[in-house]
Amino acid sequence: MGLFASFYPSTDGGLSGREFIFLAGPTMWVPPLNLSDYHIFGVENAHIRVYAGDALVQELDVAANAFKKFSAPSGRVYRVTSSGRILVAGLALETFKYLPSLAGGFVGRHFMGMLPYAGSGAKESLMVVAVQDSDVGIYDLTKPGWSIALSGPDVRRSLRAGEQWFIHLDAQKPIRVEGTGDITVLIATGGPRWGTPPADNVTTPENIGDDVSLIGARPGETLSFYAPTEAVIFAAGDGVGEIDGVPVSLERDRFYTAGSGVHTVSAEVPVIVEVLGWADTWEAWGGRLAHGYDNWGSYLLSVQGLAVSYPEPPPLGGLGELLPFIALGVAVPIAAAATALFIRRRRRTR
Repeated sequence: MGLFASFYPSTDGGLSGREFIFLAGPTMWVPPLNLSDYHIFGVENAHIRVYAGDALVQELDVAANAFKKFSAPSGRVYRVTSSGRILVAGLALETFKYLPSLAGGFVGRHFMGMLPYAGSGAKESLMVVAVQDSDVGIYDLTKPGWSIALSGPDVRRSLRAGEQWFIHLDAQKPIRVEGTGDITVLIATGGPRWGTPPADNVTTPENIGDDVSLIGARPGETLSFYAPTEAVIFAAGDGVGEIDGVPVSLERDRFYTAGSGVHTVSAEVPVIVEVLGWADTWEAWGGRLAHGYDNWGSYLLSVQGLAVSYPEPPPLGGLGELLPFIALGVAVPIAAAATALFIRRRRRTR
């Protein structure tokens, strides 16, 4: 196996939770290859412990709508426990990943994630596809929560159902993506990439990294998504469905393929979709562009895990973060009024 790029399933089967047991794969090529970074995203405020066997190897705190990293040797089984709900991911450079919805599955209104830092000038790309009409906002989680609550999203766009939005962010950073309607979110490399010639360093939708990412739809759920190169759709049972508006009689354990572009799938049975993308890579030693799939590894998505639902996540910039500033705003007028009254009284006594 080469590098690893995956959100790890929790012990309840979904992709967020309070306990995770997983085999950690390498996430970077730099030596030592067996030491990798793993990302923890806080859906809620959480105190986290990381165990290798019975040994406690890491202990850290992460706030809601924030992230932390821990480094540990790959190739070992880890157990992560948390007092609050979190996401755990091993993410590699130059990959793409569909972000799991914070309420479960991959179709939703609240998402969080990032790519690991890939050096100076590296950016993030996002492909957002609207399942329903939606106002979409992207928030920079490196800002304080009170600032996010007061200033709103850094970028926003109104989308019609089935419409896509491809955007480059100015840097690789942790983000939260919010929609007023259901959406899916693909995060990928953006801007200059490792090994690309200077004249060809702007990422395009079909060239957003070579990787595989798994998503799925629950029975009766509509899944709209973007495939850079192709998609393979697996039916988890016999039933009637639609692929891009065409009725299909789905058969258990059969697969159906779709090419590059935006696709919409719905069925009366669960479906799992393997999204594939290859990317052009500049081979400096050969002086040419080559394309193909690299050797990425990822956890498979289970039908049972796809069915897990979670409560709505806490909002960005909660009231608790704003209270000190609200109190300050109230205190300033009161102090000004008291000062004015004191000055008037002094004038009367003279």
